[in-house]
Amino acid sequence: MADTPETTEPTTTEPTVTPEPVKQDDQKPKSALDELPEWARKELTDTRAEAANYRTRLREAESRLAEAKTPEDVERAVADIKATNEKLERDLLVATVGKGLPDDLLGLLGESSAKTEDELKAKAETLRKYASANTTPPPPGDLSGGLDPSNKADAFDPAEIARRARYGLL
Repeated sequence: MADTPETTEPTTTEPTVTPEPVKQDDQKPKSALDELPEWARKELTDTRAEAANYRTRLREAESRLAEAKTPEDVERAVADIKATNEKLERDLLVATVGKGLPDDLLGLLGESSAKTEDELKAKAETLRKYASANTTPPPPGDLSGGLDPSNKADAFDPAEIARRARYGLL
């Protein structure tokens, strides 16, 4: 046997760190939108939908103009774009003037024959009167409750009640 020294290097054992399992909630992570009040979420959702509608209309208009080959096609596309733009501007004006109205009354305002902003504002004020008349309860008449202290006919005499109870008259 050969004299070869056996050298063993010391082995260092590093502690193994096992990562903790990540808790997976069934719930979605909360976003900033979830922390907003209900009215703000509705307003933001409506605004986003309106912006998406404008983007869609813009793309449609661009595609119509790109497909136009003759001057008549260009004129027709421009006329369509102007008509669509007028409708969108009216819808925006109705939404702005009718802010605070219930949806069914806002629909009536949009269907009205009013042409100018002043006419729309006048119709919106009229509709607001009817909307507030239906939602506000009438003021109560008499808040005193219970017996009327000025009525002396129902006077209570505890001594008389005790006398009757003693003699069995109650």
